[in-house]
Amino acid sequence: MAQIKLNATYGLTGALPAVSGASLTGISGGKILQVQSATFTDTTANGTGSFAATFLTDQITPAASSSKIFVSINVCIKAYVGSAGITKGNWTVYRQINGGGYSNCYPTQESDSSWEMRMYTGGVRVMWQTIQFVDSPSTTNAVDYKVYSYLTTGGNFAIGYESSEKKDSTIVLMEIDGS
Repeated sequence: MAQIKLNATYGLTGALPAVSGASLTGISGGKILQVQSATFTDTTANGTGSFAATFLTDQITPAASSSKIFVSINVCIKAYVGSAGITKGNWTVYRQINGGGYSNCYPTQESDSSWEMRMYTGGVRVMWQTIQFVDSPSTTNAVDYKVYSYLTTGGNFAIGYESSEKKDSTIVLMEIDGS
């Protein structure tokens, strides 16, 4: 079999990133600067009417105002349904900067983050839901993210740890270099 040689520099102009041990040169932005995470084994029962704060929260302090925050929240939801029926609810993420008070962050239309459980024999059902998004808080102050939820239809529900299923809820916050 004949050996084929390739010219790796054919058609390339300008400086290429150089590998230097632990770092690359010539590449900027997109680096993960820090990771914060929290795991919860608590439970919050939610009522109807309006969004209420849960215990699911975590905080990150960005190193630069140009940084992006990747937010990933995994929630365990336990719904109770009567003899037959539907239980529906919504959950959303609120944010506060430097203790200035919470306001809706994602999804921007709170009703876009809904869940529904249908049970025709009644009882309890457990499920997982995940929200992931990239936020641009434009600050170097502390940023808190917190889950808010409420029941829209049906029996009742709880967000958090489900002991019989050994499921907990988690929040992961990653600061990404935005330069």
